Amino acid sequence: MKSSSSKPPVLVTEYGYRQNSSSFGRWHGGNGTIRECQMTRGLRSGSR
Repeated sequence: MKSSSSKPPVLVTEYGYRQNSSSFGRWHGGNGTIRECQMTRGLRSGSR
């Protein structure tokens, strides 16, 4: 249970996203990079 939810959630939890590896890479591919960064920062800070 933990092992299975330890690989994918790592990236999702780190950025607070629920996207797949493919989607994640796309977001951080070029567009929305800064926007995603700001959104992530707020989520990680607990402001949102």
